[in-house]
Amino acid sequence: MRRLLIEDDPSTAKLIQEALTGSGHTVLACGDTDSGRERAEQEQWDVIVLDRLLPHSQLLAGLRACGLRR
Repeated sequence: MRRLLIEDDPSTAKLIQEALTGSGHTVLACGDTDSGRERAEQEQWDVIVLDRLLPHSQLLAGLRACGLRR
């Protein structure tokens, strides 16, 4: 499965990415909302793991508005 990780804390992102990769998943980590939104809109993902405390809390609403509801 392809997973997009949007997490602004590098150490947390690394832990999550290592855990998912160790379980056999392909993971791309983005460290900010802008790059995360761009990748989410441009590519097909099975799962998007989103830091709910990101400074730009409008990210989830924006992704849903673009039709990303999976």
